Amino acid sequence: MRAANAALATSGTVSTELALAGAPMVIAYRIDGLSYLLMKRLVTAKHITLFNIAADRRIAPEYIQDEATPETLAKAVGRLLTDPIAAAEQAAAQTAALDLMGRGGPDPSELAADAVLRVIATKAAS
Repeated sequence: MRAANAALATSGTVSTELALAGAPMVIAYRIDGLSYLLMKRLVTAKHITLFNIAADRRIAPEYIQDEATPETLAKAVGRLLTDPIAAAEQAAAQTAALDLMGRGGPDPSELAADAVLRVIATKAAS
């Protein structure tokens, strides 16, 4: 992922991993039509990619359902491959959004271990 000049990915863990690796990307997401209609009524978020949500803006372009055509995706990825300034700006914005999400903060495994130790201490004291 670190060696990628650009990526085409689905929203989810892989988009966060790509952002952590500094790879600019285009997001494509398609699900079956009925599920999409249900989700469209239930989900009110403006974005589907976590770092786009955290930044409250579209850093990585998102193409959902019928927008995710081969032509549209090829054009969007092609822009990242042929415009190094746009790719670098997107990668930097992704990094800033990851910082908003808590990257560089306390180690999550240490936070979890501390929480478990607090529960154990509370149970032992009672």
